[in-house]
Formats: sequence, C-alpha cells, structure tokens
Amino acid sequence: MNKIKQSKLEFNINFGGFYESTHNYMIESSAYSLLDIDFDDYDARDTVDDTIDWNAMQKQYSIDWLELFNSEFNLDIEFKGIDSPSYYNYETDKIIGSIDWSEFTELETKMLDNDDFIEYVNDNSKSYDGFNSFYDGIDAVGENSAVMMMYITDYLLKEYSDNNHGESIYIDYTELVLNKESQTA
Repeated sequence: MNKIKQSKLEFNINFGGFYESTHNYMIESSAYSLLDIDFDDYDARDTVDDTIDWNAMQKQYSIDWLELFNSEFNLDIEFKGIDSPSYYNYETDKIIGSIDWSEFTELETKMLDNDDFIEYVNDNSKSYDGFNSFYDGIDAVGENSAVMMMYITDYLLKEYSDNNHGESIYIDYTELVLNKESQTA
C-alpha cells in the first residue's frame, strides 16, 4: 500500500461477523421485538422476513459498533463498508475501516512498545498444520500496514474481552429497516 498517495489506511476489523453470531442475534431479536414477534415463533418470523432489509440493519449495526469501538479505545476509525465472504465456511464478515496515517503511526508506535502485543502477533501470525502464514512474526506483519492495523484491532478486542469477563463489544439494539417495497405496500 502506497502511503504517499493515500491519505488514509484502509483495513479490515475482525469484529465477529454476522453468521450465527451475537451480532446477528442482536439484530434479529431487536427487529422481531419491534414488530412484536416472539423470537422463537419461526412461523411468525418467516411471514415478516421479506419485509425487513437485513443488509441495511447489518450496515447500521456495523456503523454503531465501530462508533462504540472508537469510543472504547479513543480512536477515530471511519466506517467504509462490510466485507462479506461468498461462503462462511472459512471466514465471516469484517468491517472495512480507514484511519488517518498519522493516527495509525502513533498507535503502531505505542503498540510496538507493548511486549504483550508483540507476543500476541508472533503467536497468532505463525504457520501451523493446515495454515501457511503470509506474515510470520511481528517484523513480517510490520511490512504491511493494513495487516498490522488488523492485528492491532484484534489485540484490542482480545484485551477488552479478557478485561470484561469474556464479554465482547456488541450493540444491544438496532433500528428496524424495512424493504422499500414493504414501506409502500
């Protein structure tokens, strides 16, 4: 990635995705609650599923989640979109974010002074049976700023969970978004 031509660093945040996750549960339970439908009543859920714009709700949830993440860690990451895989058997959704180069450089410098972070990257970036890492160790990770920022956000989320009895960052409500066709009917 060329630092000179781009004003911001774009990278992925592994927030946990939507496939069979707490985040998906929060969106679904909020939507069904707002429509006064029992979450366990699958027949009732099926009757309204086509009226709900799930993608718009996921997008808004991701924006709200990133705002909470920024607040928790005093960062200014901008929401750029959601990176959803074609198939969920190997990976899940990620938030695409961007950060000013100056903020990234300051954060990277701070994290490289943290021995626990360096150990985390070294442990989590190495190859193992069935996985060949493209970035093995802190030095290799440091060669790609987007990969470094992904490891930084992964580490921050791990630390948050460790310090909060295993809890992760999630939004406990979301705005109901209906499909345009449903709004005019």
